[in-house]
Amino acid sequence: MNKKISNHYFTFGQNHVHKIGFSLKDCFVKVVAEDANKERHIFIESFAKHNLLSVNQWAFQYSEKNFDIKYFPLGLY
Repeated sequence: MNKKISNHYFTFGQNHVHKIGFSLKDCFVKVVAEDANKERHIFIESFAKHNLLSVNQWAFQYSEKNFDIKYFPLGLY
């Protein structure tokens, strides 16, 4: 049985910063995987652990159908 690959988007709060100090507001990270739980794990392992002050320093996770890029003018991180 084939699993459906999907995109999920992780966004940041107004006060979230990269570990070197610049703001992450208005940008997002895109992760592609088989399901939402795997995408969250991939995001934490491949992005959050290396770039954030804490692996829990993100705001929301959106599915492809619920994500609207117009709210993130700085675009893809």
